[in-house]
Amino acid sequence: MNASGVASTNSRSYREFIVHTRYKRIRHTYVRINHDKSLLVSAPLHADDEHINAVIDKFYSNILQKQQLVTQQSTQKHQQDVLLQDGDNVSYLGQSYLLQIIPATRNKAIFSGDVCLLNVKEVNAEYKFAVLQAEYKRLGIQICTELLQQRFSYFAALGYKLPRLSLKVMRTRWGSYSVAVNKVNLNLALIKLDLKLIDYVVVHELCHIIEQNHSSRFYALMNKILPNWKELKKELNSFSHILR
Repeated sequence: MNASGVASTNSRSYREFIVHTRYKRIRHTYVRINHDKSLLVSAPLHADDEHINAVIDKFYSNILQKQQLVTQQSTQKHQQDVLLQDGDNVSYLGQSYLLQIIPATRNKAIFSGDVCLLNVKEVNAEYKFAVLQAEYKRLGIQICTELLQQRFSYFAALGYKLPRLSLKVMRTRWGSYSVAVNKVNLNLALIKLDLKLIDYVVVHELCHIIEQNHSSRFYALMNKILPNWKELKKELNSFSHILR
């Protein structure tokens, strides 16, 4: 999801960086490092490329250091994720489950009681992680499809077509809506969270069918469909660490 108040965006290359710039109604220019090591620049509406380049030049050494830190953190998290072992805790729909890895002839994850039975054909670390991710996606598609269809009734009554659904790994956002292809993209990590938070993201992205930006009309629509969305957004933001 994009922050509110964004007037326009563009992407380009400068030095060794890919630079994504969002022009907002702000006074100063800020630079953030994305998880893919590209730069996300928030700049005033009147800022030009020359101004933004000067800001990047000014903080060049700091940017390189932060890029290196992002790479290290990403590597460490991947290693932690991959090293699944018996007795680990895994999350599903807002609950924590004790992981039990079982050699089997068919790959499958079963969440029952407070236990996740992970049946795998192979027990090496990469394979176990891949199986769990695949099961998250399989279950996630089922759950999110139901939520999407339930929430779409409001939009169907207005004549809109049901969008396609995609679940994938996303490093910087919980969801997005692709206008050109009428598709809702959801972060695979959502399957770890409470159903009400998944529902919030689904509603948020569906509202972009009508309002493509975060205008007052967009938030009025959110208020109409999901009156407690601000509370849910705050709770969802507390889980931003799992995106990294």
